[in-house]
Formats: sequence, C-alpha cells, structure tokens
Amino acid sequence: MNANPPPRKDANSALLLSIAGSLLLALALVLAAIAALPNGGEPDNGICDDLHKGITSNPELSPFLKEGGWKVELPKDGSMLIRHPKREASFAVKKAEINPVFKGRLEGFIPKLWEYLAGQDDGVVWRIAVEGHASREWQHPPNRKFSRNMKLSIDRAYAVFEFLSDVIKSKCRLWPDLASVISVDGFSSSLPLDEDGNPTCLGKDGKPISASCKMEDPEMSRRVEFRLFCGKQPVCSHPACAEDANNPRDGG
Repeated sequence: MNANPPPRKDANSALLLSIAGSLLLALALVLAAIAALPNGGEPDNGICDDLHKGITSNPELSPFLKEGGWKVELPKDGSMLIRHPKREASFAVKKAEINPVFKGRLEGFIPKLWEYLAGQDDGVVWRIAVEGHASREWQHPPNRKFSRNMKLSIDRAYAVFEFLSDVIKSKCRLWPDLASVISVDGFSSSLPLDEDGNPTCLGKDGKPISASCKMEDPEMSRRVEFRLFCGKQPVCSHPACAEDANNPRDGG
C-alpha cells in the first residue's frame, strides 16, 4: 500500500504569507485611519489646559474662584467645566426659578468670564453648553420620573441662559461674538452630586455601590453648570447644515 504523500510545505508557506500580508494590510489601513483623525484620534486637552491656566491666573477672574465659590475643572473628556458647587447655587424642589443669591453669583462672574472668552483667538472655544440638572427626588410614578426631571433640568438651564443673556447684553459689548456658540442642555437626574459637590457612584437602587461612595445630596444635585468645548468647531457635512447656512431663519 502506498504511503501518504508528504505535506506540501511550499503551499502551506504561501498560504501563511498570504494571510500575514492581509493582516498587515488591514493593520496599515487602521493605523492610517487613526492618523487621519485630529491629534491621532486622542482628544487634545492642550487648548483647554492653556485656557484653564489663563482663567485661574487672571486677576479679574481669580477672586471669583478663590472667594466666590466658582470652580474651573478639567474633566477627562477634554472639555472644561465651570460650576458653583455650593448650596446657594441650588434650585428649589421642582422649580426652575433662580434663587436671588445664585443670581448675584452669576451676575458678578459670568460677564467677566464672557469678556475674557470673547477676547481669545478663534479656535479656542467652539461651544459653551449651559447644562441643567435635577435630583433623584420625585414623588410621581417611576416611569415618569426621568422624563419629568429631563424637562425640569432643561427649564433650569434655559432660565440661567435667559437671565445671563440679558445681563451680558447690558454689560458686555461682545455678546454677538459668542452668542452663536451657546447651547442649552438637560441631563435629568443622571448626574447626582454628594454633599461635597462631587459626583456620586450610585447603583440602580439609588444606594452607593462601594464604601467610598456617598449618598446623593438632592440640594446639591439641583444645579446648572457651564461646559466649554475647546478647539475648532467640527465641520458638519450633513446637507441640512449647508441649507441652514444659506437660509438663516428666525425661530422654528
């Protein structure tokens, strides 16, 4: 009986080389795609870092940070967060009206911050988001809790935006320079804070998931913050963007 023929080493080697070549080509395409992204696909925190240093060292702004309770932070997402983590910045339960003390804080600090930002070069800040929040306190059915808090958080953010637009228009000559970059956002009760003004780490049952976590402080959670997105505005390729640019509309 004839023995089996020896394996064809040349054919196997050619197959392995072909597979390796295909993998290298795929890897090269992936690397090329990543390299084509801004900053190699990683968020560029340099602009926000420089802006943070400028704000915290500015002689007209630093007193509001040291004595007025305002904080300027750099989250890991590459943005800049400006907030007032004090109870005086809170809202009443189920209300969107700004309390008088917080109005005074806003009126003193934000116009000066606005003028500072308006004096920066193009490509430093492309969006300023006014972000509203609500606490997890709610007496209505759970299936309506998130949606009701979403509306409440948006109403709070809009109340702050509307108040500041009037203040800035009366105090600053630079309102039109930055008005086009402002947005109003609401986060419902998805980002609660503890008694120290820090984000909580709670489970679905509303309880801390570890010993280092603290319970939510509802009064601290009812707040409005400002988030700055640094860098040049991303280019919109959707046809609707070109249509809006060519046909500006009032209202809608």
